[in-house]
Amino acid sequence: MVFAVSSQFQGAQMECEGLAKMRLCAPGELCPPAEHYQLRYMQPGLYAHPCGEVLRLAREASTALFKRRAAGAARRARLPTLIHVGCKDLSNDRTKPFYAALFGNRSDLSDPCLEAVMVEANPDVAALLEERLREYFSDFSCRRRVLSAAVCAADAEASFFSLSEQVHTKYSVQELGGVKRWDSWGTLNLNFLLQNLADILARRISDGSDGRRIQVEDLMPFIQERTVTCISPGSLLQKEGLEPSFVDMLFLDTQDALRMLSAFLALGLRPAILRFHWAWDQRQIADQGYATEVSEAVAFLASESYHLYQFGEFFVALRASET
Repeated sequence: MVFAVSSQFQGAQMECEGLAKMRLCAPGELCPPAEHYQLRYMQPGLYAHPCGEVLRLAREASTALFKRRAAGAARRARLPTLIHVGCKDLSNDRTKPFYAALFGNRSDLSDPCLEAVMVEANPDVAALLEERLREYFSDFSCRRRVLSAAVCAADAEASFFSLSEQVHTKYSVQELGGVKRWDSWGTLNLNFLLQNLADILARRISDGSDGRRIQVEDLMPFIQERTVTCISPGSLLQKEGLEPSFVDMLFLDTQDALRMLSAFLALGLRPAILRFHWAWDQRQIADQGYATEVSEAVAFLASESYHLYQFGEFFVALRASET
């Protein structure tokens, strides 16, 4: 095993080991469309490592961080701080092994403490999120808060679109393309939701129960629109009483994570451990303009002493001082 994990995380590690077959494409190589989330280029600062190796490096970085924060005056000043934007219910197949690597079975730490700010716009996942937080942080004495909001460019209110849980009473998981919890995520962009529904149904495992294939139109009655609070990165820090230098870990799990990353970095955040979505779907990957944005983000983080690793549709960036 890459590292020791407590029993509740064994399944997560197994899923992670399955991801180890993913690879980065060589420069100029056209990746087969069926192989999702593969980079079309390489550049300085970006490393190709198997999944387990990325988790080992992240574990080492978190250990160094927790031990440094636990020392003397640093412990009295503040706790290690995590902000996770778009955390949903923490059930993503990449999120589970990543949380297990950083926070699971931390008997190697003396009285581990953590301040966690979990930001999620979908109110439907609140109860399950709290349950998962108790599980993932079972070894930590934590100050954890769940903020029901979306992080946006400016403070405002916005429409949030998601599928209601009733969709699972109408259709089976198999009929829904293998997705177990469609109600666990949503978006501020209705067109994005509809396109993702179409993509997943196009890869569906079976036809609908009435003998015809499920179409996006069949799911329209289950789409719900609700008003949510939008908060800017600067307002988020202010609301939580955090200086930019206080944020040790920043996880961005949204379809506009690159732009959100730029906004947080502009405030002066340079967390020891950073994880963000670099791709959400195949159209995004194929867009040359977006590929340029990804390349520029990687180059900037590399110039700021980060080592970056691909982890499925995520990048994991570790400050060199923590590795």
